[in-house]
Amino acid sequence: MKTFISRLLFFLIPFPIYIGVVVIIDPFNYFGVSDFIDYESKMLTSSKIHPQLWKLIEYKKVKSNRVILGDSRSVAIDINNIKQLTGNDIFNCSYGGGTLIDIIESFWYITKFQSLEEIYIGINFNLYNDFEENNRVEQAKSIMKNPLAYSFSKIILSAMIQNIKKKLFVKDFKYGTPNMTREEFWSFQLKVTGKRYYQKFKHPDYYYNELVKITKYCKQNNIKLIFFMPPTHVDLQQLISKFGLEKDFEIFVDEISGLSLLYNFDTENEYTRNKTNFRDPFHTLSDSLIVHTIWNKKRTDRRN
Repeated sequence: MKTFISRLLFFLIPFPIYIGVVVIIDPFNYFGVSDFIDYESKMLTSSKIHPQLWKLIEYKKVKSNRVILGDSRSVAIDINNIKQLTGNDIFNCSYGGGTLIDIIESFWYITKFQSLEEIYIGINFNLYNDFEENNRVEQAKSIMKNPLAYSFSKIILSAMIQNIKKKLFVKDFKYGTPNMTREEFWSFQLKVTGKRYYQKFKHPDYYYNELVKITKYCKQNNIKLIFFMPPTHVDLQQLISKFGLEKDFEIFVDEISGLSLLYNFDTENEYTRNKTNFRDPFHTLSDSLIVHTIWNKKRTDRRN
């Protein structure tokens, strides 16, 4: 018995030490007691490794009653620009690589912590697909459920390694930066990423019904709900026709606009034909068009 206890203690000793290291490095600021790794370093590593986990932990601390949800196209919206126009604080809970189910799960997660006043949902056609089912918000919630789940998650271990790498070994380290020229990446986004989104399509009945539930909840609780479609370059827009999805796209626009007010920036026009407005076919270089259209003080549009 004594030998068993000794062996047990031997194997248990590393666990408190490991947890101590996790608390010190704390790549997603879950514990929030150490600044050994600065916030900027974590932003450049942890927030890219698991954007959903990063944003949801941040939201639990901020608990804003005005929230933006979406994917990387909505991530680019600068909340400071909105603050300048409206005087209101807003939390951008959008995720790079986010999916529609991420948006839906995030909405219901947020409502557990805060009574919302305004919710803005960025949604493009490529998200509105039954085959786009990656749910990293569920994974994030599992990691956040208690300190042990957080400490012993493989995601946390991976983020710790990347943070240590940046702090101690590679100062100019950038996680997830593509090793391509702008033109090469542009082509890749069309031929690979765009094709992945559109070569298989099925109407997302479940997701649509979940958006209906969100709409009803917002009406019942007097929450301002606005949908918007961030602009994409016409090169990407043309893939919809190339894959024979014109009718499905029309249904998508009709269904979303039928739920609540929709700002559709994703149309062919002078702005979306101009390549200099875009970082790649999916992403604009500026949030000005969206911010000054939706959050202009002179606008009184409200449909709930």
